[in-house]
Amino acid sequence: MVVKLSSDASLFAWGSVVENPRGPPLECHGLWRDNDKDKSIASKEALALAFTVKSASAIVRNFRLDAHVDSMALIQSWERQGGKSKELNDALKV
Repeated sequence: MVVKLSSDASLFAWGSVVENPRGPPLECHGLWRDNDKDKSIASKEALALAFTVKSASAIVRNFRLDAHVDSMALIQSWERQGGKSKELNDALKV
């Protein structure tokens, strides 16, 4: 079975929706911590995805996960298992 999630980031906050096969969708969101506020938008997109997976760990455990994001930099770094941006690479490791 597949669980789908969508995450997004802005300059000030992040948010996401996770389909829940056992109930209503899970909505997650939060403001950026002080040490994350000055990061690039691509890094924030990666952190939003990581925070979503952590927040929904009980739902996504033992399922294939389809993540929908709108950052080509994030997608390309994920596919290549890293990229030119150290900040983005570090965000992918969270």
